[in-house]
Amino acid sequence: MCEGIPKFTNLRMPQVRSKEEFAFSKYSPPEVLLLHGIENKTKLNIYSLGVLMWEVSNDGIEPFNDNRSIALAINIIKAARPTCARILDELNNISLTDIYEVDRAYNTSNFQALTPKPKSIDLELSLDYGTLLKQKKMKTEFVSIFGLNRGRNLNGFDFNRAEGIILNDNGDAKVLKSELSTPGVYHSLSTDSIWNNLRNTSLFAATKEHQELNNDDNQVQIHVPVSTVEYTSAASKKFIKDIENALEISDKTEQEKMLTKHFNYYGNYVVRKFTLGGVITIGNWLNASNREKSYLKSYIQWGIDCGKGKATEIFEDVPLDTIPPLQADGEMDTLGDLYNWFKSLYGLDFAKVIAYGKIIPSYKLLPATLQKKLLEITGCDPVEAPDGELIPNVPIQYERKELAQWIALKPPLELFLLDFVHHNSLQYGVILQKSDLGHAKKAAFKFLRIPTVTEIKKVTLSLTETRNRQDAYLLENGIVLKDEDNLDLDNIPFAAYSSMLNHPLEDFKSAKNQAFQAIYCQITVHMAKLSFNLADIKSLQEYSNSVNTALQSNEPFKSICKLFGDDYGHLLSRTLTVGGILSKKCVLRTKKNLPEGKIEYEFEMNDPQIIDKINFQLKKWEKDFEVNTSFLIGNNGDIVSRDGIKPWLEYFQDLTINASRNWSIVAYEDWTPLYKILRRTSATIDSTFGQYQIIFSGEELFQMDDQKTFIIRFPDLASNCVLMTSIVSKDETAFYTIKPKAWAKTKIFLEITKDPISDDYDTEGIVDQATVLKWCIVYTDERKPMVSETSNLRIHHWNSFGEYLDDGIECLEEADEDVLDMQSGIPLEEAMDQHNLNEVALYWIGFYLQYDILSASKSYLRRFYDEAIDEFAEGAESNLQAAMMLYKKSADAEYPEAQLRLSALNKNHTAMYNLGIILILGGNEPDKAEGERWLREAARNNHQRAIEVCREHHIEF
Repeated sequence: MCEGIPKFTNLRMPQVRSKEEFAFSKYSPPEVLLLHGIENKTKLNIYSLGVLMWEVSNDGIEPFNDNRSIALAINIIKAARPTCARILDELNNISLTDIYEVDRAYNTSNFQALTPKPKSIDLELSLDYGTLLKQKKMKTEFVSIFGLNRGRNLNGFDFNRAEGIILNDNGDAKVLKSELSTPGVYHSLSTDSIWNNLRNTSLFAATKEHQELNNDDNQVQIHVPVSTVEYTSAASKKFIKDIENALEISDKTEQEKMLTKHFNYYGNYVVRKFTLGGVITIGNWLNASNREKSYLKSYIQWGIDCGKGKATEIFEDVPLDTIPPLQADGEMDTLGDLYNWFKSLYGLDFAKVIAYGKIIPSYKLLPATLQKKLLEITGCDPVEAPDGELIPNVPIQYERKELAQWIALKPPLELFLLDFVHHNSLQYGVILQKSDLGHAKKAAFKFLRIPTVTEIKKVTLSLTETRNRQDAYLLENGIVLKDEDNLDLDNIPFAAYSSMLNHPLEDFKSAKNQAFQAIYCQITVHMAKLSFNLADIKSLQEYSNSVNTALQSNEPFKSICKLFGDDYGHLLSRTLTVGGILSKKCVLRTKKNLPEGKIEYEFEMNDPQIIDKINFQLKKWEKDFEVNTSFLIGNNGDIVSRDGIKPWLEYFQDLTINASRNWSIVAYEDWTPLYKILRRTSATIDSTFGQYQIIFSGEELFQMDDQKTFIIRFPDLASNCVLMTSIVSKDETAFYTIKPKAWAKTKIFLEITKDPISDDYDTEGIVDQATVLKWCIVYTDERKPMVSETSNLRIHHWNSFGEYLDDGIECLEEADEDVLDMQSGIPLEEAMDQHNLNEVALYWIGFYLQYDILSASKSYLRRFYDEAIDEFAEGAESNLQAAMMLYKKSADAEYPEAQLRLSALNKNHTAMYNLGIILILGGNEPDKAEGERWLREAARNNHQRAIEVCREHHIEF
């Protein structure tokens, strides 16, 4: 019940009708229908209650359940209702008027006695008359566009639409999407056709419409169905009347003339079922080369996947001049045109009739008496149209294959490129994360053209010795560096920033100096090499806009670093080798070194003795270098024994679609910084962050007029930098001296002194809201002097503009936050009390807690950070951040440990790892057991560092 009005929630209908069906007879409450200005309120209320009673007495099945006519909606408003099939005994002989007048207070108990209590109340307007009228208009237009209400006349091997309307336009049009119907390929074989048999079923067909089809064996048609339409309607009264009048003509010659005229006007045939879709005609098929056919098959499949939304558009600038000519609605010059054609077709932007079904001679629409009279006058026997689907301009004897089957006959290597690009995230930038190569979370670019594909089909067997962790990292991740890449791993552009959103980046500076003696045994299958041209790689608009926004920020370098580190990645590899790899890493125990650090053998894929040769070398290496080659590990983590190498290689020799789609990348080459694909913006980036350019900038607001210290922060600071500062204030008579007192890689402590001046104004120590410290950090390229932009002869030294960050200033350790007792202008407790009086200032509480208090004296730290946790830090990430920031500061190790445990219990895998390490290092056996449990859980959730620790400490996970 809702405000005393019964609302019926239909609990039964979902069991008897699918969700896609639409019913006009859904119950609508009277107060909603009254909004449409219906005057007869009594009749309307009686009807609404009647619908309710009907549903109750008929097991919840609505009235007019099988009727979907638009006209029914209008009749329902006029109180039309069918007779109940089954009436409850309690309601027998009781009129609906009596129910409404006598039992106005139709209460909840009575309602529950008749039907189960509804689980929800549906107050949605059921009948929107504006929508109904719009739907009716759309239906009329749909019927008119495809001529569903018109007859057809034969024209060779197709139908012409008749001029007259033979069916009423308010019939039932059932439209079904052809989701399960796959495109078909039609190739004509002969001209012997069902179309010829159809001509014999026409009583009055004009002789001129008989035309022979010029059969072209050199054409192939691809039919793409999108929907089928079955239109059922009665014959129009005018058609029946015209035929009836013609039959009344006494003159036989005139009678036959009028009948022929009318049947050709209204059509000699009526089509009940239409298949709508699109047709692509492929010309010169017999003369096309295998290469042209391979590319054509690939392009058609890509177009279908793109049109159905299974894949995004790539390679759209590829011209179609390398495939047989295509004919379709619209231009077909590039692969992008083909994509648009399929997208428009599947999006129902256009369609045409591509097949006819359920065809009858039009005279069968007449009443039985007229049919009998017509046959008697003409002397014809009753005729039936032949069964079967009629394809326009395609004879019945044709070769038809499913498109997928047609493509799979000889799958070209290019067919797998679209899937390969998406499955391997090739449109995402690369991030060299710690221990493995990863991809960014947002796509940055797309490929406009197909890469150069070079088939290799070779297998290499290698034994490689590494001496440091950097070599091991490159080998494990298939990274191939060349001199022409000009890529310094120690200084990857904009990789100075790594947030909690990403795994930590690989430290290549340290990796060079970390000894790591190991031998890698690898079997690598090289199937093909894909090479993309940099000119054919186009940045996505969202990526370009994000970079421009970052460049315009107050801290462009920091913003760019965050953008690439969090969202888009740092690098792009333009050449990829695809195939598969088996690998085994062994710690180097023998004193026998490998010749030149590597032994490698190469075999052809089709070498009949390849397995014997590989097994021989594996056994020999096991003996000579004391490495275990009894098994290796595949890309997906599967263990493959020496006996399993043969079936593993056979997998790559199978060039079916499924096998080829599962190839992986075994080598990355030709590296480019990701920002270089921004053709115009990359020059701006180079000039902005090149020599003598600002790498960080920002501004800090004075909190008190006599504030003496500031902390400025940034992601990471290299050497050879100059700090430049300026204070902007409304009080133009005030002057300040600013000196850096100490600095580290991520922060600088500034000491500010206001020069004494005579002042006739009483400032009372109030903050000037416009007093701002502006600062920037400039990279000086090993302290080279700055050359004037106007004259190369004028040289300026950097110390005339700012302060060098060098050994002359105290250098802080990264963990040393408490070297200075950074007190605010007023006590922190007083600042908290003041800000608590203003709801708008609650943000600044968090600001103080995060910045000022963490660098203040230790007596403040614990108390206020507890308040910050309670007020602002909810969830696993906040607990983790709190623990990590306090771990090295607090003498009480239990506090950060408790925060880590809270985060770990909330399924944060990084917290699991850190908690496990803390407990293992504690020395307590119960703690060690718990620590192993947390490490095991983190490793099972693919935390890479936890996996390494578990393996190093032999913890099974």
